[in-house]
Amino acid sequence: MVEEILEGIVESPSYDVFSALESVLADKIPSKVCEVAAAYNTKRPGEYTLEDYLALPEERRVELIDGVFYDMAASLAGHQAIGGEIFRKIRNFVDSNKGKCIPLNAPIDVQLDCDD
Repeated sequence: MVEEILEGIVESPSYDVFSALESVLADKIPSKVCEVAAAYNTKRPGEYTLEDYLALPEERRVELIDGVFYDMAASLAGHQAIGGEIFRKIRNFVDSNKGKCIPLNAPIDVQLDCDD
């Protein structure tokens, strides 16, 4: 029956057939496959560095905090409106006082520490 199933002679075996096969093969087939993460050149959370961050596609919005990537969802309209108003006020203040700094609006990369 197994050969007939594998060769496609039996197109839709019954549930009983699958149950019988499972009971015979259950101790020979592992319930899961575990592989070493290094085989895929991946890192565990907590191991990512600035180099990994810089290698991400530009459209991917994440924060890297203590070696862990955190996905960043787009902000809601209310948040954008408030942030835009704050930015406008700061920009107007800098311009009217002939300030030398350049206010920037998010999103922009910021590194708050000096390690990788």
